[in-house]
Amino acid sequence: MNDEFLRQLRPRPRAAFVHQLKSRLDRLPRTRPLVSGPAYLRTLLIALVIGGAAFAVTMMSSRHEPVVARVGAPVAQTRAPSEEVAKVVSSRSPARGGKDELTPAIVRAARRESAPQAVEGVSAPEQRPAGGRGVASDTPAVTEAPVALALAGIAIAGEGIHSIRGTGGVFPSAIYNEWGRQYLRANKVSVLYEEMGSGGGLKLIQNRLTTFAALDVPMQGAELKASGMFQFPMVAGGVVPIVHLAGVKSSQIRLDALTLARIYLGEISRWSDPPIAKLNPDLRLPGTLITLVYRMDSSATTQLFTDYLSRSGRYGVASRIDVSPGASVRGNDEMADLVQRTDGAIGYLDYLYARQHGVESTRLINKDGNAVPATPESVQSAVAHADWLGTPGFGASLVDLPGEQTWPMSGANFIVMQGHVNQPQTAAAVQFFDWAYRNGSQAAKELGYVTIPPTVANHVRASWAATFGKGLPPDAGGK
Repeated sequence: MNDEFLRQLRPRPRAAFVHQLKSRLDRLPRTRPLVSGPAYLRTLLIALVIGGAAFAVTMMSSRHEPVVARVGAPVAQTRAPSEEVAKVVSSRSPARGGKDELTPAIVRAARRESAPQAVEGVSAPEQRPAGGRGVASDTPAVTEAPVALALAGIAIAGEGIHSIRGTGGVFPSAIYNEWGRQYLRANKVSVLYEEMGSGGGLKLIQNRLTTFAALDVPMQGAELKASGMFQFPMVAGGVVPIVHLAGVKSSQIRLDALTLARIYLGEISRWSDPPIAKLNPDLRLPGTLITLVYRMDSSATTQLFTDYLSRSGRYGVASRIDVSPGASVRGNDEMADLVQRTDGAIGYLDYLYARQHGVESTRLINKDGNAVPATPESVQSAVAHADWLGTPGFGASLVDLPGEQTWPMSGANFIVMQGHVNQPQTAAAVQFFDWAYRNGSQAAKELGYVTIPPTVANHVRASWAATFGKGLPPDAGGK
């Protein structure tokens, strides 16, 4: 129902209503009463009918008010800005069109009150030593005051936003929805996440039809620079090979990148073939034919799986593959169902799906030569060894990294947003992810996700500060 239609339905002022009632009474026939009985009965009946109709229209129009008007209170600020900051913000220059920009005046006013410990919920980043190439203990410290100042400015820019919309991969949907529920209770801001695949999320963020996109495959530095977007990691997981072989538990089977690649190339056709037997000398493997199961739909799961196979030098990286005469399926549900029903079948699943549905996976031989299972700890080892700070947009690969207990088929989920966080919606989303970095670890752990190290999160905040200082790009137009 459009606004014009609703406007016409809304009840008219009292004077117009009385005039309408009087006109209708005057037009009534005098010789043939509408209702038998005294004249006052006829008048009363007409008044009741018209009044009831007006009441019904009022109720109907109230049901179609914009939902955002009833979502709740505005975004809760971490601390009310001082009168000086509020005065500067309210007196934006007309030449700037009243946009939420971190102007020099706002910077000067906020800097005088930007002691990190003074802003509740936006405390100075804690520096913690961590292992790994990208988060080593000798990593340059993040300057605290500018970061706290920028986060305070972001809080001002995001004021008044009631809801945030995100779209992207299936893998992170459980944790983003759980964080959204907790954030709504704490800050009265709803976070609506829709899973439609990384490709769908990327298209929407490129066309500015969503506040953030969640991608299981990071954008490269050149892409980020050309598009004017920024990116940072939030959670990590992985992909696991699954096998159904009569008399052998899937968790007992050991495989490596080269053997898996040769299986999916059709070069190894039976479970008792020498390359598999060599990796599993303690198992009595049957001569069952191998049935290949693969995803026919484009997916980040296939992309990560083939990325691992590519480390053998025998396979290419792709989000969609065709391994005929194997069996093709769509999604994790069909993959798990077909493999578990077919003796000799091999396939691959999202690690969290396998964990939540009790599907056993094989062990993989990692870069250090150890056969490791997929666990939160082995994924965490991959996260700790990733080169986060040496990769543009923090888009580090977690595939086939060193580490005694590292799961070699690990991957992260990356948030991508338009590169001007002084837009109210984007600023509100940055506040949400800052809250998640600080408060979301327990929920992530309970759901089986691995979070990003605090040191990396501090550098992400520093990147927000740098992005915030750039202001709106020339072609944004405040849209």
